[in-house]
This record gives sequence, C-alpha cells and structure tokens, in this order.
Amino acid sequence: MSNTIWSHIEKAQSGGTRARIALGLDPGGGRLPGSFRAALAKAAELADLTIVGRNVTGLGCIRVPDRADASKALVAMLKEGQVDGIVRGQLPKNLVDEAFCAAFSARLYPCQGA
Repeated sequence: MSNTIWSHIEKAQSGGTRARIALGLDPGGGRLPGSFRAALAKAAELADLTIVGRNVTGLGCIRVPDRADASKALVAMLKEGQVDGIVRGQLPKNLVDEAFCAAFSARLYPCQGA
C-alpha cells in the first residue's frame, strides 16, 4: 500500500504528509447544502483539498465556466502531478472519463478514442 491514495490519507491522519485531493463540483450547480459544506470542511482537515468547478468559501478553488472544462482541469491536475488523487464529485462520469482517456491515452469503457 506504499504508493496509493490510502497511504497518503494514513500519513495525513498520523500527522505526516497530507494527501492533495481535487474534487469536482458543478460550476452551474445551485446553493450547496450546509451538510455538504460541513463534509467539505471535514475533508479539508484530512487532506489538502482543491475544489474544481466553482468557488466554495474557505477552500482552495479553481473556477471554470462549465462541466466539460472542470472535468479537463480535474484530470490535468492529476496528470501534471499537482494532486495525488481526484474525485469527480458532481461532474458527469462521461465527461471525466473522456478527459481521462484523452489525457492518459487510455481505453476505459465506455471511452471510444485513444
């Protein structure tokens, strides 16, 4: 388990290096419920959390105009080593899968290209 996201989380919990995680949120989404904001705050206690897609007060955010651009930005952060892991969150699976396939020249079902 030496090079997995779980090992980074275990280090964070033990006071070691914190995992860098990017979370996708729909740029056009409505107001976030208080319980969701509380969950984000808790996640930010365990990892260096970056929100991709929209602004969330008190967290590091990358604002983008639409879900396709948010998906591409999320995957680009992983490919460029800016984060240790990504969570698609509110972003559509098909858009994140397409961005992943294009960025990593991978074939994932249902990706058509690569």
